Amino acid sequence: MQGPAFDIQKVDKEPPQIIPIQPDMEDPELRPMFGTAKEHFGKTPVIGVEVGSSTCANACEVVAAWPEITKLYCVDYYPTYSDFPVADVQRDALGYAIANIVDEPKIHLILEPSVEAAKRFESESLHFVYIDANHSYTFVCDDIKAWLPKIKKGGVIGGHDYDWEDKEHDGELAVKRAVDEMYGDRVHYHISLFYIENRKNRYEPYTGIRSDWWVFV
Repeated sequence: MQGPAFDIQKVDKEPPQIIPIQPDMEDPELRPMFGTAKEHFGKTPVIGVEVGSSTCANACEVVAAWPEITKLYCVDYYPTYSDFPVADVQRDALGYAIANIVDEPKIHLILEPSVEAAKRFESESLHFVYIDANHSYTFVCDDIKAWLPKIKKGGVIGGHDYDWEDKEHDGELAVKRAVDEMYGDRVHYHISLFYIENRKNRYEPYTGIRSDWWVFV
């Protein structure tokens, strides 16, 4: 990796409790792509990136459940949340992220747009990249193109919300379109159930179905 990761100090915020539940997975703490990648790499030490980490809650669960991860870089550009009509937990995502990772030495936070952050990494230096940032078609395409060269042969690229509907474009399955156009029948996907628990009245409980996608490089 080129250049230092950001050193983040703890802030006075209690992190939210965000619990993904996949009852049909062997590792209920892991989203489907991470469970697949963990099995794929076995006991091999791995380095990966999560693009669009928000509160870093998922990243913390991943490193806890997957001890072979030596470094997990979390990429997000938090200023974009300031004018975005989302729940308070998203507007305060950076504060939650800092509180979540302050005692987790394996997680390194990079505060840059995805494509710019990818330039920090050498070619074929990563074992996996998980994309969960802007779900619009153009952004997904750009993220895949930026990160794919950074993944080792035999690695995994994937992401969240394969079935996401872009309400601004007549419900287009934008993530699916971008991924399918690039990878076709090489794409794997898995439906999963997520539950977000209410914490200090910051947001309402939420249960919904989302799906991961992944491709072996």
